[in-house]
Amino acid sequence: MEGKGETNEVYAVTLPRFPYPQSGFHVSAGLVCISLPDCIYLCNPLMQQLCKLPKCSPCVLSGWTNVGFGFLHSTKEFKVVHFFYTSLGNHPFPFYTHLQVRCEVFTFSLINGVGGISNIWKEIVEMPPCYPSGPGLLVNECYYWWARRFASGAHLSLKMTSS
Repeated sequence: MEGKGETNEVYAVTLPRFPYPQSGFHVSAGLVCISLPDCIYLCNPLMQQLCKLPKCSPCVLSGWTNVGFGFLHSTKEFKVVHFFYTSLGNHPFPFYTHLQVRCEVFTFSLINGVGGISNIWKEIVEMPPCYPSGPGLLVNECYYWWARRFASGAHLSLKMTSS
């Protein structure tokens, strides 16, 4: 809103056309993480920059990825967390009984405006006990999600400083 000497600045970043209705938007410390089923973008609206992250692991169920994004003040790093399903064995159809939940983390930092970006996703070796549902929330450097368990509901948390 403008009024009595106030001005608003608008920053525009041109994004590629998104052919997928399932996309997630996460905001942390001025950066925006845009997640699609097959790629993840980071956007700095202030600098009008858009960066495509290195390809993450594919999910055998299209549209069933979940991404978390946040800034850790203790390490001055941003982290992108990616959950996805892989198939157990060589099954032609990914039935729930043949799926495994996996998780990987991408870390980068911005120090004095210079980005230190790793070029790899680090896989979390310990298999998550359930699949996150919904956008999640970063609180005190720990990310929390409602979780989907086929038998009952649960919650899932990931301490970001140890990932």
